[in-house]
Amino acid sequence: MTTILKPMSESAYLRYLDESIAYYANDLVLGKIATEEGASEKLRSDLSRLLPQGLDTPNNFFFEVQDENTNQVVGYFWYTIQTKLGNRLAFISDIWIKPEFQRQGYATNVFGMFEDRMKELEIVDVGLHVFGHNKKARALYEKLGYAPTSMQMRKTLTQDTPLNS
Repeated sequence: MTTILKPMSESAYLRYLDESIAYYANDLVLGKIATEEGASEKLRSDLSRLLPQGLDTPNNFFFEVQDENTNQVVGYFWYTIQTKLGNRLAFISDIWIKPEFQRQGYATNVFGMFEDRMKELEIVDVGLHVFGHNKKARALYEKLGYAPTSMQMRKTLTQDTPLNS
């Protein structure tokens, strides 16, 4: 199976937003970051801040992930190139493989192509975010050599939560 990264058109970008936002909103709820009602508000706020010019926001790169044999879109990939503290680094903003295509090697192929491209650009550090509850994604990233750099932790309190639980 060969994977292709095809730059997104405006219509593909709109499809990406429609398809992936619902999954991201669900992750916000599962991660106890937002309620169902608050998730869509947070998403709109985040996207407005991160992508003020949408698809044309500088230093943001959007791709459809396609199966070369079928030309079927199996997912989406979005990364940025940033300068922080004097260092150029890449940040994977989103890699989303549609559920019916997961665990078939597409994400691994995307990471390989992406990392090769970053080496060509002499970018040596790549970051990404993963929700703590997403054990499958965490396992993949660890298998590919990604390691935690910081962690946020949370405890949900109820009236019957013991003080030292």
